[in-house]
Amino acid sequence: MRTVQRFCLLVLFVPTLAFAECEVMGGDFEAFDAAMAQKCAKIFFSANTEGERQFVVPAPMGNADYRYIIDWNLELEADDGLSRVEFEPSMPAQQSFGFADVQDDVTLTLRNIRFSNFGSAENGGTLQLNGGKLWMEDGRIRDSWSGGYGGAIAARGDSDVFLSGVQLKFNHAEFGGGHVAFHGNSTGTLFGNKFYEGTVGNGAFGYALDVNTTGINEYGVAVKSLTNSYYSSQDINMGDFRASFLSLGDSVSFETSAYHAVAPVSTGGTIFFRPSLSFSPERSRDGGDKSRLQVACDDFGTNAFTSLGYNISPDDSCNLDQPSDQPNTEAMMDLSEFGWVIPQPGSPAIDGGFEDVIVQPGEPLALPPCPTIDGRGTARPQDGDGDGNFECDLGAIEAVGVGTVLPAHSGAYYNVNRNGEGSYVEILSDTLAVVYTFTYQPDGSGPAWFLGLATLEDNAIVALELQRPIGTEWGGAFDAAEISRDPAGAMNMVFPTCRVSGNSGNAAFTGHPDLGYEGLVSRMSRASQVIGCGIAPSARAGLSGSFYDPARDGEGLIVEWLPDGRVLVIMFTYGPDGSQQWLTGQGVAVGDSVEIDVQYPAASTSWGRNFNPNEINLMSWGTFTLTWTDCNTLVFDYDSTVSGYGSGTLNYRRLTRLAGTSCPT
Repeated sequence: MRTVQRFCLLVLFVPTLAFAECEVMGGDFEAFDAAMAQKCAKIFFSANTEGERQFVVPAPMGNADYRYIIDWNLELEADDGLSRVEFEPSMPAQQSFGFADVQDDVTLTLRNIRFSNFGSAENGGTLQLNGGKLWMEDGRIRDSWSGGYGGAIAARGDSDVFLSGVQLKFNHAEFGGGHVAFHGNSTGTLFGNKFYEGTVGNGAFGYALDVNTTGINEYGVAVKSLTNSYYSSQDINMGDFRASFLSLGDSVSFETSAYHAVAPVSTGGTIFFRPSLSFSPERSRDGGDKSRLQVACDDFGTNAFTSLGYNISPDDSCNLDQPSDQPNTEAMMDLSEFGWVIPQPGSPAIDGGFEDVIVQPGEPLALPPCPTIDGRGTARPQDGDGDGNFECDLGAIEAVGVGTVLPAHSGAYYNVNRNGEGSYVEILSDTLAVVYTFTYQPDGSGPAWFLGLATLEDNAIVALELQRPIGTEWGGAFDAAEISRDPAGAMNMVFPTCRVSGNSGNAAFTGHPDLGYEGLVSRMSRASQVIGCGIAPSARAGLSGSFYDPARDGEGLIVEWLPDGRVLVIMFTYGPDGSQQWLTGQGVAVGDSVEIDVQYPAASTSWGRNFNPNEINLMSWGTFTLTWTDCNTLVFDYDSTVSGYGSGTLNYRRLTRLAGTSCPT
C-alpha cells in the first residue's frame, strides 16, 4: 500500500528549535509519563531492542476522567524504526479513561500514533478538545467509548480539528458522534480518512459523525471539508444549517452514508454508488454482515442534498439538477485490496471534475480545483484519460496518468503565458526531491519565494509543506535566528513526459489563505535540464545542486551546469529592507569558475489570477563569481550596482546533490 510520506526539511530549511525534545524508547511508559510531566514540546519515540511499540497506560489515581491535561503545545511522533506507536489502557473501554484533554489555545500534534480501548464517562472517549487544536496524521482510534458525545474525539468551544490519513473504527458514543462530535464553535478539516462503523446509543438514529456547531471559519462553514475520505455504514448529522461543509471541488466519496440535516447539505464532486460484485463488505464487530448497504438518496429525506455540480448517482433521487451532474449513471467504482474505492477504466469519474481554479461569488481568493493529493497520496489533477487536459477526478481517488519521475526531471520549469516566475526541481533520490518556487507577493508589492521537500509519487512530485522564510536582511544584517518559516501551502508537479515540452506538464498550488495566496493551476514547460532526456550532460554536471553558508542558514544558491556549457544560478535571499528577494542569471564557465551577470525583479506583478508578465521588469543587479575549490565547496563573490547590496565574499558548501550525477574527475 502506498502511503503519503512526510519528511523533516533539510538543514537549510529547519528553524532553530526553541523547545525541549524528549526521546522515549518503545514500550517504556514510565519514560513517556516522565516526559509528559516535564511538558516536553516534542516526544520522539524510537525503537528499543525488541522493537516494542505499545504503551500500556495504567489506570489513573482517584476519579480522574482524563489521564493527561495538555495545556502546552505538544507533538508526539514515531520514528522510521517504529513506524507507529500504540497506546492502550489497562482496562476495557467502558471502565477506562480518556487519553487527553486539550486545553484552550494549545495544539496537540500526533503523527503515526494509534489509540485503542480508551473511554470516558463524559465526552471524547480518547481525546477531548476544549478550545484547543488537534492535528492528527496517519493514525488510528478504535474501540473507544464515550458516555456523552464523541466516541473517539469531542471538539467543543473554539476547537479546531485536522485529521489526515486517520482510521476511526468501532468507536461508540451514548448521545452522538460515534466517531467525532463537533459542538460549540468548533471547526474541522477531515482529509483522506477512513470511517468504519461508528455507533451511538442503541444504534438507532445515532450519528457516527455529529456536527452541531455554530462555528464559522474563513469559508463560512463549520466543517471545512470532508475530503478524500471513505465512509462505511456511517450516518452523518449536520445539526445546523451553518454546520454544512464546503464540498465544492473537494471530491468527497461516500459509500453507504446517510445524512441527517435541518437544511439541505450542499455537495459537489460526490459519488454515490452501488457496491460492485467484487465488493466484500467488512464484517461488523458482532460478527454479522452489514445490512445497511444503501446508496440511493431517497432514504436520506426529500431534497436532502443541494447540488453544487459534478456529482454522480446511480439513480435520480439525489436532487442532482446541475448541468455537470450525472444522475442515473453508474460510477464504475470498485474496492481495491487496500480498502479504497477507486474508479475503473472508463469510469465517468475519471477527469470528470474541475480543470481550473474555482472562483466563488464573494470570495476574494480562488480555490484549487481539487486537493493537492487524493486519499492515497496521488497528485491531483492528473490527465487520467490521456486527452492532454489535466482534470480532477470525481471521488476520493485520482486515476494516475502516464509518465514516471526520473533523475532527468531536475531542472527549471515555467508557464509560457506566465513568463517571469517559475519553479526549480532537484531530484535527490528515487523517493525525494526539493522544490523551489520563485514568484511575487499576492498584493504585487515585491518578489516572493517558497521551498520544501517533496516526495515522488508515480508521475508526480508532491510537496505537502512549502515554507516562506521571512524576517531578516541582506548582507551584514543577516541573522538566521530572526527567520520565521511560515507555511505557504502545498503544490504538486505532474510530468507525463521527460522533456516536458509544449505545455505537457502541470503544476497545482494550494495556497495558505492567511497569507493571501490563492489556489493556482499552471501548465508547464521545461526551461532547463541537467542530465538525460536524450541530451548528454555537461562533464561538470556533478557540480550542480544547492549550496549555502551554514552560518547563514536561510539563504543560498541553486546551481545548474547545463549540457551546452552554460551555468544557470538563482539565489534565494532577502533585500536590504527585509523583504524576500531572488536574483538570477547565467554565464559560460571557464574551467571550474563562472562569472554571471545577475538580474532582479525591480518591478513586480501579483500572484495567482492577477499575474501579468508585462508588469515585471528584470533589471541588472550586478555580478556573481563562483569558483569551485572542490566538488562540494565554492567561493561566492558578489558585486552589486543596486543600492544597499554592496560587494562581498562568502564560502559556500554543498547542501544537495542531484540524483544521477557524480563529482567530475
